[in-house]
Amino acid sequence: ISQNKIALDQNNLPQLNQAATITLYNTNFTNPKILKDGTECASCRITGYDRASKTLVFSVPGF
Repeated sequence: ISQNKIALDQNNLPQLNQAATITLYNTNFTNPKILKDGTECASCRITGYDRASKTLVFSVPGF
């Protein structure tokens, strides 16, 4: 986990490769997009983005 990035080694931790809701704090996006493996994730959903509090909440089907 680093600034605006989450990575998971699914080969070593397959039990963590499942749906998740993720919250990023202190973000500074104009138009947030969720990427998976470097491309825009069509099955990921942004469920909340508050520019005032700089908080982004989104769901992913897996890693």
